[in-house]
Amino acid sequence: MGNTTLLSGLAQGLVKADSVEALASNRPLRVSAGRQAGLVAVKASRASLFEAGVVFADLRLFREHNYSLAPADGAF
Repeated sequence: MGNTTLLSGLAQGLVKADSVEALASNRPLRVSAGRQAGLVAVKASRASLFEAGVVFADLRLFREHNYSLAPADGAF
């Protein structure tokens, strides 16, 4: 049961990090909303779409450790 919980938390963390990165990146039909807008959107969705504890951990990664899903050169 512990492994399932850990994997679920990791998966939720990646989904939230990806949500922030998607809002912070330019897309074909819209310009970037910015990283801060992504963090605000995820924070606003805690406890409704995302588990509050995992949102808190994600926010710490982005804010305190300058976390990003994109490679340093910006190319995928």
